[in-house]
Parts: sequence; structure tokens; C-alpha cells
Amino acid sequence: MAGDAFDLAERFQTIVFVMSDLDLGMNNWMADPFKYPERPIDRGKVLDKADLERLGGFQRYKDVDGDGIGYRTLPGTDHPNAAYFTRAAATTKKLSTPKSPTTMPTTWSA
Repeated sequence: MAGDAFDLAERFQTIVFVMSDLDLGMNNWMADPFKYPERPIDRGKVLDKADLERLGGFQRYKDVDGDGIGYRTLPGTDHPNAAYFTRAAATTKKLSTPKSPTTMPTTWSA
């Protein structure tokens, strides 16, 4: 169940909550040995270095196939266009900060 939750979180790039039984969380019962997953982790739409070189770049929030989920890169992807860090002020599809004074906040709060 937890593995499926992680797959859903990766595929849809969202938070997934896993709720368990109180008895499982509060007691130390003997359990069957952990069975290692037989299928690979479903990371969803991830671009690697070869994809970025072939495309020439990408827009993190651009929905190219109409399903509402943008492509992304993972930390450690060795390419200058491999963006994986976002900030609240980055509101364009290319992860850039808008330059118009009307869209920039005049005061910042923590």
C-alpha cells in the first residue's frame, strides 16, 4: 500500500496521505519479512540528460499533452537546463520570475 502511494505521489507530483490502523502504529508485533518490490518505482514524467539535449530545453510547468502534469527533472541531472528547484515567485512556465512591476510583489513577508 505504501509503495503504491509513493508511485501515485511521483506520477501526479502531489502529496499522498497514507492512513494506517492504530494497532499497527502502537504495538511491536512480529511481522512477515519485508518483500522487496518486483516492479520499478513509477517516477512519472521525468526527463534525463539525453531528453534535455534532444529537446534543447523544457518548460517545467508547460502541459504539453493536456493531462495537467508537466515534465520534470530530478536532482543530479547533469544538464544546465535541468531545473528541479522552484520558488514561490516563479510563476511562468519556464520557472522564470515575471519582470513586470505589476506582477512583482512590492513587499515580502516570511
